[in-house]
Amino acid sequence: MTIEIHHLTKQFGDFTAVDDVSMRVEEGSLTALLGPSGSGKTTVLRMIAGLEVPDGGRIVVGDRDVTDVRAQDRNIGFVFQQYALFKHMRVQDNIAFPLKVRKWKKDAVRERVAELLALLRLDGLGGRYPNQISGGQRQRVALARALAARPQVLLLDEPFSALDARVRDELREWLRGLHEQLHVTSVFVTHDQGEAMELADEVVVMNQGRVAQSGTPQSIVREPNSPFVMNFLGRVNELRGEAKHGEATLEGLRVPFPGANGSTVPVVGYVRPRCLELTTAAAAGALPVSVVRVVSSGDVAKVHLVTREGSSLVAELDQSALDGLAPDGGVEGGEFHARPKDIRVFEVEPAVARPAGD
Repeated sequence: MTIEIHHLTKQFGDFTAVDDVSMRVEEGSLTALLGPSGSGKTTVLRMIAGLEVPDGGRIVVGDRDVTDVRAQDRNIGFVFQQYALFKHMRVQDNIAFPLKVRKWKKDAVRERVAELLALLRLDGLGGRYPNQISGGQRQRVALARALAARPQVLLLDEPFSALDARVRDELREWLRGLHEQLHVTSVFVTHDQGEAMELADEVVVMNQGRVAQSGTPQSIVREPNSPFVMNFLGRVNELRGEAKHGEATLEGLRVPFPGANGSTVPVVGYVRPRCLELTTAAAAGALPVSVVRVVSSGDVAKVHLVTREGSSLVAELDQSALDGLAPDGGVEGGEFHARPKDIRVFEVEPAVARPAGD
């Protein structure tokens, strides 16, 4: 079942939480809404579910416009961030609850609950209460309850945020496998870039109530379209300068910049630490740098650098590459040259303040 969102808007008082958002979620896909707090991602999810009423725009599920349809009539499963299980009900009764509300027959309810307990690896836990099982198990119960009535669409609001790192990693892998088995059109909200890139078929990056970029995880990582997306997807080094006549100059480093064909404009270049090479000899497209500190962790070393103009940079090098720079181990305090293997240059835009909220 596809989901189409057309020019969706939502305000809370004077605050615009969602500002003219349009997107399409393909049938059977797993799509991530990724962004910081206040970006509007959870509000979009709640409007798809029918838990918030949009001020403008349309929501279409399949060939049905559900914009004005009540949440209970949309056949959409929702998994809340904090599980929202009924504490006084056993696991099997929590899963059965939406089926009883829909007046399923007792035998059908019993059969569906048993099926879900097996599918979500909850065998033997049906008679326990939520406080008698682990956080990861409670999240699987919440997912089982959302899937009980065979929804057309499954929505998940930061489903792993309440879990510790090890359990999060296990559940991510398990959820991806479950999705490949069920092929339910699914949308999940997260602020965790790694989670989105690992799980999603499609990623929608949101910022200040709008869609900043959407595409496959690979396309967004390889071709970020703005400084916001570049910064949000991981650590970057910044080199500031100016551009004119189709070329940017960043602390003496010259790179093509087709956007500046007239007057001089301020620009900033972004380089991922893993895309910064160090050499002992001067080379074209390299900056002179001094090594301030080296932090080694296993096979990877973080090399903290400073340019002649005082900019701080970090390069991530394999330990073998670091050893090759100074076989005697004297890298710290040494003078080298840093060459970006991949640099993204954007025109500097003025920052726009936005109050917090999501």
